Amino acid sequence: MNLKTWSARTPSRWRRALFLLVLFLATLAGALIFPPGTDALGGSASFKAVTPFATLDSNNAVASGPHAMYLQVNVTNTSGTTMTNLSATFNGFTSTAVANLGTGELALHYIGTLAPNAVAKLYWFVTYTTTIGASTNYSVTLSDNNPGTLSSGPLNLKTRSELSAQAGGDVLNDLLGSGMVLGQIIPLTVTYDFGNSNSGDLGLQPVGNSDFDANCFELTSMSVYSTSGFTSGPVVAGASDLYYPSGVNTSGSSNPVKAVYKFRAKCTGVSTVVKPFSDMLSGGQEKYTSNFGAVSTIITFPVATNPFTFTKSVTPTYLSQGGSVTYTVRVTNSSVFDSLFDVISDTLPGGASFGNVVANSDVNAANSSAVPAFGTTGTAVWRSLPTQSWQVPANGGLVLIYTATLPNVSDFYTNSVTLLAGNVQMGPVWARAIVGTPTAVRVEQFSATAALLASQDDAMFLIMVMVAGVFVALGLRRR
Repeated sequence: MNLKTWSARTPSRWRRALFLLVLFLATLAGALIFPPGTDALGGSASFKAVTPFATLDSNNAVASGPHAMYLQVNVTNTSGTTMTNLSATFNGFTSTAVANLGTGELALHYIGTLAPNAVAKLYWFVTYTTTIGASTNYSVTLSDNNPGTLSSGPLNLKTRSELSAQAGGDVLNDLLGSGMVLGQIIPLTVTYDFGNSNSGDLGLQPVGNSDFDANCFELTSMSVYSTSGFTSGPVVAGASDLYYPSGVNTSGSSNPVKAVYKFRAKCTGVSTVVKPFSDMLSGGQEKYTSNFGAVSTIITFPVATNPFTFTKSVTPTYLSQGGSVTYTVRVTNSSVFDSLFDVISDTLPGGASFGNVVANSDVNAANSSAVPAFGTTGTAVWRSLPTQSWQVPANGGLVLIYTATLPNVSDFYTNSVTLLAGNVQMGPVWARAIVGTPTAVRVEQFSATAALLASQDDAMFLIMVMVAGVFVALGLRRR
């Protein structure tokens, strides 16, 4: 039976059903061959603005109170799958007359990996106006390696009038942990003493002074270590938010809370000070730390030094023809404090491609938020899990070991690696492998500096040239 005969004898409803089936199968095939673009972030995270109020003094000069604080935004992964290489960007305030990011505070915060239902607690240091009741909106955007982004929508910050009073949480004592080296996470422990509260709110802040250097000292986490006199409510040991909007109940007039804030040193050669404060609803009025800014409560963060050195090596150093080599990057911490670094960037020589991280490497996919793919050329980049991995122990080391393939072309193959810890980039350092028998001399790096000699008419040029992986210094004198 040919198709024409079958069509003539078949009821129209069957022909229509067959047509729809063919259309469905064609659509399905097209979807498999040409899948639509996807946005892995679409509807996959929720945002919570934790800190809605900024404290201003109402019973003294406004200037005597805090004019800075940390905003906290909690981001929860609701997608059911792990997010990787994730970043959050603060998009600014709708009214810069009301609030701004503090000097040095970065809008972009790298989250890295976020497991299903996990919460990333993000902090942005902000300064704000002296006008009571001023309000402004802001938003936060998430992005990763996938197309598209996800925005929080408008979140709000409002200044409010508060009395300077002991009931708002006077600072009893504060203590900074030992050490200060680049990459180190250091605890700042503050004990506040609160008055009486009946189902009120409560806020805790490590910094209220606008001259704090948030670029070089990053708040990474906070937690309530202990409480006394709090009869019920959310402020308990282990709580980890900067603000609790309701349900705080205390007994008596002296109710201590010990909070631990952890800061990470991201620069060298910079010092700063912190002036902690807190606030709470007591006696029907919002009150804040009455001894804010008192000399006894101010903590100085000392200058951080750089504890890191690193080297790079390659084996074998010679191949008769192209093939696999193994590179080792060894990072050493010469201080007596554990410290973290963030990024390894390895620029492969032309024609080389990344292979794999070997089994005995300390840096691997499990403790990294981003790793290079097999076959990567150019620059291979590894990123840590922020504040969680790549901790180099005191007086210890950590290694990255990986393979690469060099082409079967006779040449000198020199590659360089840099290290990033906080805001400090180190390196580069180099390693060289030789393939075959190179016949040409190639200048791999070149630099020149000039220095005046005794006579102003004389100058000495120091020329540094790397040839075949070896630096050669040449001195030229010009009269």
